[in-house]
Amino acid sequence: MSTKSSLLSPKRSSSFKPLSVTAKVMLRSVSDSKHLLSLRRLSLANDMPLLYKWMHEEDPVPGEFGETDLPLLKEAYASILASDFSWPYIGSVNTIPICQLELCKAAQDAVSLCYEARRTDYGLHMVTDPRANQEQVSRLLSGAVDYFLSFGNVDRLIAYPETGDVGMKALLKKLGFKYQKKICVLPYKIADLYIYTKKMPSIRN
Repeated sequence: MSTKSSLLSPKRSSSFKPLSVTAKVMLRSVSDSKHLLSLRRLSLANDMPLLYKWMHEEDPVPGEFGETDLPLLKEAYASILASDFSWPYIGSVNTIPICQLELCKAAQDAVSLCYEARRTDYGLHMVTDPRANQEQVSRLLSGAVDYFLSFGNVDRLIAYPETGDVGMKALLKKLGFKYQKKICVLPYKIADLYIYTKKMPSIRN
């Protein structure tokens, strides 16, 4: 099956629509003209082993993160793909996957219990290849943020990395996310809430 590539430029009035199974969007990045940055829909059949490796290769403890957990990961992402409020993507540099991004309606996410979520808020989750070039990860995420916020019904992006994830928090700050407060999203996850607000164009008389 071929993958259709397209440089999408949604109008401000258009609403966010998930990419189709065969579509790929090329991301713009002013700071990176030498690399092709792209997003495509996550493939349950092809991407799970790689995603599992990213999540667990730094802590391969038998029994805790054994191979038997891979079916559970597939089941979890199958549920996400079947939902109508959360959309997982694979971010690539020159066709090489380096991260997984998930966009979801914040009002239907667990984070909505921790702050006053708006209808136009969208949560952003990220899993990266631990060996990926961090500057490339930064540029890809920057392009993805611009892409998601280009839709008229997406006004704010919500991120909540674990408090101890110093690297991700530094990346969010670099991209312009603003720290809000410390939250407890799940019983086992203490996180820091960050919000990125769309910059509206100035109106001149």
